[in-house]
Amino acid sequence: MAPKKQFDILILEDEQEIAQIMKTYLKLFPPFHRIVYAENGLQAAQKVSNQSFDLIITDIQLNKQSALSFIERLRKQPRFYNQKIMVVSGCLTQEITLKLMRLGIRYILVKPFTARQLLINAISCLGIEKKPENLVDNIIVKVKGRFSDEKDRFENAVPDDKLSDMIKNSKGEK
Repeated sequence: MAPKKQFDILILEDEQEIAQIMKTYLKLFPPFHRIVYAENGLQAAQKVSNQSFDLIITDIQLNKQSALSFIERLRKQPRFYNQKIMVVSGCLTQEITLKLMRLGIRYILVKPFTARQLLINAISCLGIEKKPENLVDNIIVKVKGRFSDEKDRFENAVPDDKLSDMIKNSKGEK
């Protein structure tokens, strides 16, 4: 089933480099039209009050607050009961996972993740495709094909392990 519309996505992530990598990954799928960034819950709340988003992707650990409180406040508003939300996190506890599930969050992606994993989860969360794996694999093949003359440069532009290294560095891990 081919997507019939363009989708607007809000990324709530306090680390701008990680948000930029996620945006780069998501832009591989052309129907992901407008991808907006917020670095904290306050900015995200302002953005969702001014425009609607088909999907909100949020890190659970933010500098000034947990995204849990943002999600809880959002869910209390009738307009956002059915808002599609996907959580990404490098450190999930069982308690946080249970809270997310009670809030209706069904798509949780553990950092570090690949472009393929992010796309599959975002497409699934939006219900665009029942089995998005083949669609995502075709996208990746097409993108790599467009850059066949510069294949090495493309594959190293945003390597999957770069996201992992950035996350480790942000946590002070070696």
